[in-house]
Formats: sequence, structure tokens, C-alpha cells
Amino acid sequence: MAGSSVSVNDLGRQAYQKILFKDYPSAIEILNKAIRLYPREKELYNNRSLCYYHLQNYNLALQDSQYLYDNYPTYVKSLFRHAQNKFAIKSYREAENLFREVLNRTPDCTEANIYMLELKKIKLIMSSKHDVQQKNYNEQELAKLGREFGVEFYYSDTDEFKEDDVKIKEVTTKKKVKAKKN
Repeated sequence: MAGSSVSVNDLGRQAYQKILFKDYPSAIEILNKAIRLYPREKELYNNRSLCYYHLQNYNLALQDSQYLYDNYPTYVKSLFRHAQNKFAIKSYREAENLFREVLNRTPDCTEANIYMLELKKIKLIMSSKHDVQQKNYNEQELAKLGREFGVEFYYSDTDEFKEDDVKIKEVTTKKKVKAKKN
């Protein structure tokens, strides 16, 4: 942009330094300024989405990644970021489709492959839901099943779920069966 005293590269480097030190709010401030000055620079939106993701502000992360997905469909980094954000909000089917698209374009993308493995694990857990609902497992059986799926199943008296919990079934004792990623 003509007349601007700070280049997009300078602002990008400043934001990157903040990201390296996990100072995401400061990085977002810098990226907001950069986006005001250089609204067509896709890397700025991608990096801001990353910051929002790390702050677990998934709505704002998704806004940026959706903007990139809509406006820069060939930009693989934004495709990955959008898939990552969909995964974070547990839109697993959409995340899986997006990660497949990333892997079609860049088959050696380690992070996308890791997410695909996580999605497989989630599918296995969810497919076991029917089996768990049909049988009232005791603690030992739940532990064995959990080892098979690489998760820790446990009973809980609360309806609250931790971030990594997946609700499996309600048992007659009004306890919840939960799964925790290992």
C-alpha cells in the first residue's frame, strides 16, 4: 500500500515473533493493524486464525479461515487452518473432508495425517457407542475397551465434560460414561 511507513513483511515478522513466544493477543493486535493496511494479504488472515485457534476463540478463528477458504481456495495453508478449526469445534465430518483435500494436494502433510488418525479414533469411539449402549459394561470391561481404542473410559456423576471427553452413554445409575483421549 502506497504511503504506508511499515511494510507487510515488517508487520508479519513482528506478529511471528509474538506467535513464537505464544503472545497471541499481541500478535492479533499487530495482525489487525496489518490487515487494515494490507487487506488482501492472505497470510495475515491465516496467522490471525492461528492465534485465535490457540486462544480457543474458535468463532473468530473460523471467520478468518472461512474468509480464506472462500476467497483463496487454492491456498493450502488456509485449507489446513480451516480443517483444524472445524476439528476444534467438533465438526468432524467437515474437518475430515477438508483434511482429505489438504492431503490430496500435499500428501506428505504430517499434521493433516495426524488429524486424520485422530478422526479415525473418534469414529471408532463413536461407532462403539452402539455397542456400549447395548451392554452395561463393568469397570474392567470399560478399561479393556478403552485400551482397544486408545482412550480412557470412565464413569462420572456429572454432566460436565472436559475438553477431551466424548459422551458415550448414560447408564441406569445416572452416571455418564465418558472417554478421554490418551
